[in-house]
Amino acid sequence: LTNAAGPAGQEVVQVYVRQKVGSRSRPVRQLHFFQKVEVAAGGETTVRFSIPVRSLGFHDDQARYRVEPGEYEIYVGSDSNATLGAVARITAQ
Repeated sequence: LTNAAGPAGQEVVQVYVRQKVGSRSRPVRQLHFFQKVEVAAGGETTVRFSIPVRSLGFHDDQARYRVEPGEYEIYVGSDSNATLGAVARITAQ
């Protein structure tokens, strides 16, 4: 995160995940991480995060918790209109 010009400031970095194709309807983007960071004037900072595979799951009709294999899009930005940052592939349950 870079503060190219202006005074020191704060930003909330948000990470959203979207399952590209799934067996059931789920939110278009789900918030999985956020962190408020301070960036000095003309400075930059790095924000690190992890998304545990288990957090990508849901409860099915038999109340079993499942994580479906497939592609998950990861969006990073300052709001829910964040741009695509990466695609992760889950290969086994």
